[in-house]
Amino acid sequence: MEEDYQQAVAQAQAERAAEMQRRAMLKQVLDGAAFERMTRIRMSNPELYLKIFKLLMYLYQNGQLKATVGEEELKALAAKLVEKKHEPSITRLQK
Repeated sequence: MEEDYQQAVAQAQAERAAEMQRRAMLKQVLDGAAFERMTRIRMSNPELYLKIFKLLMYLYQNGQLKATVGEEELKALAAKLVEKKHEPSITRLQK
């Protein structure tokens, strides 16, 4: 039982350290409003948050970001990453 607790604590600390590192990287890449939006995205949709983070880090590491990313640019990136839900269409055949 004690080992499970220690493992859980270690995992939680590792996740916290990873999140702190992500936040530090995002502060370099995003302006203030965009950073706030990312924190809201993180709370509402953690999967989308990680997708956006990975894309931003890829663009940053490859020198494709010339300046800090603003809120509008962040919204555009998020819109591209959100999977569009396919609405089923019903076609009725006439006799």
